[in-house]
Amino acid sequence: MWRARRGCACGGRRLLCTDHVECAVALCDLSLGGAGIETGEALAYDLEVAIFVEGLLPLAGRVRWCSDRRAGVEFHIPIQVDVLADWMGSNGETVTTS
Repeated sequence: MWRARRGCACGGRRLLCTDHVECAVALCDLSLGGAGIETGEALAYDLEVAIFVEGLLPLAGRVRWCSDRRAGVEFHIPIQVDVLADWMGSNGETVTTS
């Protein structure tokens, strides 16, 4: 699986939206099927969210785990491999496969 890792030190603006909250998030990692994020807001398991990342279409999904201010989001529609690869290349991301 393709994965971009940032270690929660992201540049650029990332935004997370729910029905009740809109907040900035740090993108810790991004894969075809989901993302690890860090935010100042407490998120609940199974919460419906959308993540907005410059250069990508909005990423809608559900929170699948949360601990303190970190959470894992599973996307409803996976990112296409070529789209993720192009985004990683244009943002200087570190690529790992697993």
